[in-house]
Amino acid sequence: MQTWWGRQHWDLGATLGWQLADLQLAMTRLEQEWQIRIQRPLHISEDRNDWQILNPTVAQQLDAGELRRHVGATTQESMQLLPTLADRPVVVRPAHQIFIAPQVSVTIYISTPVWLLFCSDDAHAPLIDLPVTRPTDSWFGPNTRQGELCYATRVVGRLHLQELSQHPFRAVTPVRIYNGGSQAFPLQRLAVPVQFLPLYVSEASRLWTPTLNVYCDAGTQQAEIRMANRVDNAAGPTTLLAPPRTPLGTGNLVRALDMLFSNRGNGV
Repeated sequence: MQTWWGRQHWDLGATLGWQLADLQLAMTRLEQEWQIRIQRPLHISEDRNDWQILNPTVAQQLDAGELRRHVGATTQESMQLLPTLADRPVVVRPAHQIFIAPQVSVTIYISTPVWLLFCSDDAHAPLIDLPVTRPTDSWFGPNTRQGELCYATRVVGRLHLQELSQHPFRAVTPVRIYNGGSQAFPLQRLAVPVQFLPLYVSEASRLWTPTLNVYCDAGTQQAEIRMANRVDNAAGPTTLLAPPRTPLGTGNLVRALDMLFSNRGNGV
């Protein structure tokens, strides 16, 4: 299946362009400069999933919007578009509030929007790094002083993978939540720290991350997050596309429950 990302080749003076959902991009290679035109409407749709490579004539006519000029000693004829995950947590919710029984685990399949990198072989120094479909900003935490700035997405988490529609600009993350406490744990909203996750692609061109295992206990008011060492079996064979933006180190992350879950109106 054809994908919207990959390596591309530019002759000097050539312009290549893409339409990815509501985002339109045109990249022109000059001898010492890349000119990048970015155009998108004020109101975007998270549901839109169409894309196409633009005709060179159409790409050259993208005069409106933002122009970015990247100047260097030379420009390379070979560059690549790469998907990557968001640079801060993404807040999702289950389709309906879930109460997880004591000493029981449940897996929720969520999807989050991906960003686009335009880079050479060094993906750590991209010329552009922007969301294909930018989610809204949202404060997540127990109050206005404690918490963090996240992204909020309208797409809900599902208990069954087949209920989650395939989307070229979103990545699937299975989140397995284990309630180690003595009482039922209410799950209404979840801040998924996707900046710690690598990104993979399956043979069906679906984007995936490894499973996040979350161990929570309301009695301790803390949650421990562990990233699985492989992608869920449901993905089939996968290939690594992008490393995590922020390495998780030992693979464990301990967070206060209020920084990971929220059942309060001021959470999101």
